[in-house]
Amino acid sequence: MAVADETMLRARRNIERLIDLLPKFGWTFQHPIQGESGLAVWTPPSQEAQADIAQLETEMQGPVPISIGAWWRIVGGVDLTRKPGSGPPSVEYPDPLVILPVGAVMAELNEWAEDDELREMRPVFAAPLAPDAYHKEDVSGGAPYEMELPAPGADAMIMNMTRPLAFVAYLRHAFQWAGLPGYAEAFDERPSEISAIADRLEAL
Repeated sequence: MAVADETMLRARRNIERLIDLLPKFGWTFQHPIQGESGLAVWTPPSQEAQADIAQLETEMQGPVPISIGAWWRIVGGVDLTRKPGSGPPSVEYPDPLVILPVGAVMAELNEWAEDDELREMRPVFAAPLAPDAYHKEDVSGGAPYEMELPAPGADAMIMNMTRPLAFVAYLRHAFQWAGLPGYAEAFDERPSEISAIADRLEAL
């Protein structure tokens, strides 16, 4: 737990730096920096975050991974999506880092639990963490990035991504690409402007 907490403290500092650095890169955020939960660039953890995690574990009859629990307690939620047309034009789908706060996941769980037809189609709840790279650009795409719960371990895989990664590995990958991991699908090496930002972030 101590290792997970330190990892997410570094992730939180990286989010704060990206909020400052990305606009210098020409990036215009889709949402205000802070605001309504789930509708802001950064949603710091609420006072209810720990209670929400406990309720999620009760409802799912099992634990959430230590990694995502630490993220929800220490970072909260992040949404680095951009306004259409902003930022560098070299990548059509930069797949900016988005991780929903635990309150938004709880809302999805409640909807799933109350919908018999949905539960019949999807008997195992998968916590939505982010839209896919296409939906982040307001283009019809595929399934969201999800994590099956419960997951009794330190970490768990994120489903439906181009390259399957566990949660902490995904965060490392995203920060290595300045919070825009879609660039890794278009370039073998980081462009100079991406490196200029990523080099100022902390390693997890």
